Amino acid sequence: MKYGILAVLIFFMASCSNQETEQSVRDQITAYRKEISTLNQKIAELEKKLKAMDPGEDNAEKIPVEVMKISSGPFNHYIQVSGTAEAVKEAFISPEVGGQIREIYVKEGDYVEKGRLLAKLNSDITESSIADLESSLALATVVYEKQARLWEKGIGSEIQYLNAKNNKESLAQKLVTLKAQQDMAMVKSR
Repeated sequence: MKYGILAVLIFFMASCSNQETEQSVRDQITAYRKEISTLNQKIAELEKKLKAMDPGEDNAEKIPVEVMKISSGPFNHYIQVSGTAEAVKEAFISPEVGGQIREIYVKEGDYVEKGRLLAKLNSDITESSIADLESSLALATVVYEKQARLWEKGIGSEIQYLNAKNNKESLAQKLVTLKAQQDMAMVKSR
């Protein structure tokens, strides 16, 4: 009897292990079928993309065509183009000082060489200042020369001589500055 129970037990275990093995095989088959379905869907999507990229006959853009009898005649074909032209060399003109333009010496399209006078600004105030300064400098020069002669003879003080010399040199420097300022009112090409 012991052997009978043992045989039944072994048979039962063997049948249970076969069922588990059978069930696991069926589960694997189901899982693989799901994977096949998923892969088929992915393949179909990729084929659609590939077909869209392929310039085959199905995707070609259709152009309407008209049939005509051939005959000689004028052929007119027009092209309209728009664009921007840029100069190879550009010119930016600006005076070194501000002021109202008095005269312009060139016209649009003129060929301009380096150093040519293009325009002149109103410099009346600078010109009158230069005239005043020139007369003051002439007086200062005379005073300085007289003080220098007196100083050489030992007449007068050293301060008077140095003041006359300083006044003359200061006015001469101011005149140079005003003439440079007047020159800035002349717009020239560079």
